[in-house]
Amino acid sequence: MTVRALAIALAAVALLAGSLASATERADERAWERFIDGWTRELVVYEQFSTALILRGTYLDGQVRARIADERRRRLGLTQAEHAEFLRVMQEDDAIYHEVVFSADSSLPNGRVFGTEDGWHVRLTADGAPEALVTVFREIKPNPLQRALYVHLNRWSDLWIARFAKTNPSARVIELQVGSGYGVGSLRWDLGSP
Repeated sequence: MTVRALAIALAAVALLAGSLASATERADERAWERFIDGWTRELVVYEQFSTALILRGTYLDGQVRARIADERRRRLGLTQAEHAEFLRVMQEDDAIYHEVVFSADSSLPNGRVFGTEDGWHVRLTADGAPEALVTVFREIKPNPLQRALYVHLNRWSDLWIARFAKTNPSARVIELQVGSGYGVGSLRWDLGSP
């Protein structure tokens, strides 16, 4: 075999390996998107003839947190120790908080403010019982990983995280209610069946 023929053969093998890896990567990303979409709910609040709010939220139960940790490991190429530490933090948070990560879009005054008198009130119930709001905060500049993990985030929306005390860790129905002078809406998760 000539040097030129060998170089062509090696280039073909490299191209094939690259396309297989690329196809695997795309399949992994589609699987992630399908999973997270299954745990994401949407609400739209209308104010007269316009849209007051479009909100898409993902409830972070134990299963979702574990999958987020796995996806984070895949995307960042983390070591086993780094992955284990992040998974430990996620499990601790799951024991303490009901947590919803949501993207919100509104063009109305204060339509993109949550957790204050001037914006949208957020409440969470677990099996119908209210859970206390611990914090709600906006990620000012979501990083590329957050954009990849929370596929409902788009160029028009802001990323928010709402944490509520978890006094009912075995709740089967979680509902996030969002309301303001513009209107009210809710997201509901029946746990155990996304």
